[in-house]
Amino acid sequence: MVVSKLYQDWLNAVDKHDFKKAKRLYMKLLDEAPLTEGINFPMGVWYKEKGLFEEAEAAFKRALCTDPEIIADCYHCLGNVSREQGDYGQAIAFYRESLKIEPNFFEAQYNLGKIYAILGQTKAALQEFTKALKLSPEDVETLINIGVELSNQGRRKEALASYEKALGLDPESYLVYSNVGVEFTALGEYDKAILYHKKALALNSFYADGWYNLACTYSRANDFKNSLKALERSVRLDASNIEYAIDDPELDNIRETAGYRNIIEKNHKP
Repeated sequence: MVVSKLYQDWLNAVDKHDFKKAKRLYMKLLDEAPLTEGINFPMGVWYKEKGLFEEAEAAFKRALCTDPEIIADCYHCLGNVSREQGDYGQAIAFYRESLKIEPNFFEAQYNLGKIYAILGQTKAALQEFTKALKLSPEDVETLINIGVELSNQGRRKEALASYEKALGLDPESYLVYSNVGVEFTALGEYDKAILYHKKALALNSFYADGWYNLACTYSRANDFKNSLKALERSVRLDASNIEYAIDDPELDNIRETAGYRNIIEKNHKP
């Protein structure tokens, strides 16, 4: 590619992280040399980082024409832009286009699973995450997501197996310990559940959802005192948890206690 002065000026602006100047020079390049290679994709990434989604989408679509060697990446980024805008159907279509070109594109495969998970399509999400795991067998996030989708289907023992694999790869993951605790609670194995919840909180004592899950487990185990303590800690760390506590059947056992009513009255604003 012949390097023009305009292109070199744009490149210098990019190197200096001068977005305004880079954007201005980019627009000039589009007018004077619209088929210039290597300018559209980085500007698309930059636009997305700035939350300028329409501009990002346009840049990535231009890159489909100017940079044929990275078409799979362009479609993947277009999927990410659509996801950010809540257009999940379009995101799915873009991710699938990316995978048609590059079937072993882990990120596109994983993100396809995430879209189906967001949509609550558990079977489809599990299918896509399982494909992603084949591409990256030691990816902890994929194992966690597989566990979540198995749990959503009531396949708790299989979910536990996925979480245990994740812990084998990352024994410091408080999220996995907490998820294991949730599964044991659902299975009625409260002592095991409490043990895992405590392991999670030992790793991250500021994990509000972890305290909330512990409160639910103590409630189901009829340990009112510890349930109320955990619930209060959870709400203190994240006030939005009070909304879940109001109707959560997991807390039915403590609902009539004075301590529960006090927590609700103190933190709930109708």
